[in-house]
Amino acid sequence: MAYVVLAEFLLKPDSIDAFLTLMKRHADLSRAESGCQLFEVAQDSADPCRIILYERYTDETAYRAHRETAHYARFRAWGPPLIEPKDGQLFQRRNVLRHII
Repeated sequence: MAYVVLAEFLLKPDSIDAFLTLMKRHADLSRAESGCQLFEVAQDSADPCRIILYERYTDETAYRAHRETAHYARFRAWGPPLIEPKDGQLFQRRNVLRHII
């Protein structure tokens, strides 16, 4: 079963362009990982500050390897100043799912 992560961010209004520029690079590098099957970034058309990530990896081991990459460390460094935290967390919501079909 594939390992799926669904994450939602709420950006600071003046950070949208910077976040999207930096996220494009992060997404491109993530997609190049051998265990990454899908890495999609979507922006809410009604609220451009709301960003959804949909990531699918071959398994949990591949996801853990993703979290050990240099580009993930860079995301963890540049992301927080651009994102409105919720209860001290980057994510407004984060779910880990099993891909079944």
